[in-house]
Amino acid sequence: MPLSTPLADIDLKSLKVFCTVVECGGFGGAQVLLNKSQPAISKHISHLEGRWGLRLCNRGRRGFSVTDDGEAVYAAAKALFASMDDFQTRVASKTRELAGALRVGLIDNTVTNQGSKIATTIRQFLDRSDKLGLDLEIASSSDLEAGVLDGSHHVAIGYFHHQLPGLRYQPLFTESHRLYCAAEHELASIASEDTLRARVPKARVVSVTLLTKALAEEAQIPAREESATSPYLEAIAYMLLSGKYIGYLPTHYAQPWEEQGLLKPLLPDEAKLEATCMLITDNSKQPTNIARAFIDDLLRNHDDRLT
Repeated sequence: MPLSTPLADIDLKSLKVFCTVVECGGFGGAQVLLNKSQPAISKHISHLEGRWGLRLCNRGRRGFSVTDDGEAVYAAAKALFASMDDFQTRVASKTRELAGALRVGLIDNTVTNQGSKIATTIRQFLDRSDKLGLDLEIASSSDLEAGVLDGSHHVAIGYFHHQLPGLRYQPLFTESHRLYCAAEHELASIASEDTLRARVPKARVVSVTLLTKALAEEAQIPAREESATSPYLEAIAYMLLSGKYIGYLPTHYAQPWEEQGLLKPLLPDEAKLEATCMLITDNSKQPTNIARAFIDDLLRNHDDRLT
């Protein structure tokens, strides 16, 4: 079939199947989500490969992997579906109808922060119309910014060390961070604050990429060369609980482990920092009517959080 042939319904269906397979990392998870057999999923992928003469993925005894061509088709497909959603949303906005799916990017593990009113905002937003949908994706700070810039997220909520040109950053709520170590860590048994101040800069530090690394720098707690980073708090928690690292965690997130005696705050009166969770939007585009509705609810719900 010539490349210039317009996409048919079967092409779009097969692309959705392929995207699901990629996101699930193979056929197994995709079978559950799609409620399709492996032969049926293979048929869709084979259709796409025959359609464009490309090998999209490797599957067999050696396991599943996406080829370079497959990665390119996946990225193009995601952009295509996002454009289709935006088309429907923008047409609906002309009729003043609140309809369509809003794509929201979110930093991980904010749900236990008492200052966050994101869940309330989601409920209010979806209560506005039964024609509204919400796609919520957890991502790192840098991916959230990239997602808003490339249009894969209509809005995003997270913590950002630097502010990029082209994005608008609006504060929502704050988060308190403390420096922690595991009960088994060599610093946990040191009672002298003077000794701790001398020893903390020499310890291995694990930090959340961008955010906590910046916080640690502000607190003048440098990382050693063998220190580790991750964009996700759960990974940081695992590293701290191993007893081999020190690092910052939000107090609301660390609280259960602290109460169990598994994590201990170090120099709590000094090594304490505040991070501000922000809403980011594309400054070069007017929000759609559904994005505007979500933004209005979000800002109203957090109106008094920083005062």
